[in-house]
This record gives sequence, structure tokens and C-alpha cells, in this order.
Amino acid sequence: MKKVITAIIGLLILVALALGAYHVISPKVVITNDSSNTYDEFVVRLPSSGVSFGPLKPGTKETIYISRQGQGGNLAYSLRLDGKELAAGSMPFDVDGQLFRVLSLTINEDGSVSAKTD
Repeated sequence: MKKVITAIIGLLILVALALGAYHVISPKVVITNDSSNTYDEFVVRLPSSGVSFGPLKPGTKETIYISRQGQGGNLAYSLRLDGKELAAGSMPFDVDGQLFRVLSLTINEDGSVSAKTD
């Protein structure tokens, strides 16, 4: 009976380690709203997929884990409020080194967006 319990505990530890590694290794998009406004939606378009965040309340930080992209190109983003695009931009997206990559997009107080790749 002790061997069965030990095996189950060992399996649970392995699953927990695998899930933890997934969150550390997987590429992710992080949106931070440093403004005092609430926005309806923040859309990020990657070369072969896209993600949408919303609503974004003041002072919040949202993270979405993304799949690895099969091709390079541009990452485009847009910030929307009441169906209108308030800010938009793009940056190059390279397929090399996607593991551990963090795409950080920050909504500034004036409604502009700052983008960087860590």
C-alpha cells in the first residue's frame, strides 16, 4: 500500500513540475494598463494566431500564454474603446528564441501603447 501512495504522490509532483515548467517556458503576451481608464479590448495579432484581452480595468495586468508561431512577420496590436481604435502599432516578430519570450504591451496614462520583447 505504501508503494502505491508513494507512486501517486510522485506522479502528482511530476504533473505539478510539468505545469510549472509550461508557464515558465511558454511564450506569453502581457498587457499592463497603467492608465486610469477602462478599455473594452486590446487585440494582438501574431503571424499565425491572435489573442484578445478585455475589458482592461485601470491598474490591471493580464497574461495569455500563446502557442509557438510557425512563421515570422509582424506582431500588430490595437487598443479599442466603444468600437473605436484609440491606438495601434506593430513590431517585428522573429520565430527564433520563442521559448521564454515575453511580449510586454503597456497602456500609458495618455492612452498610448509601449511595446517591448523580453
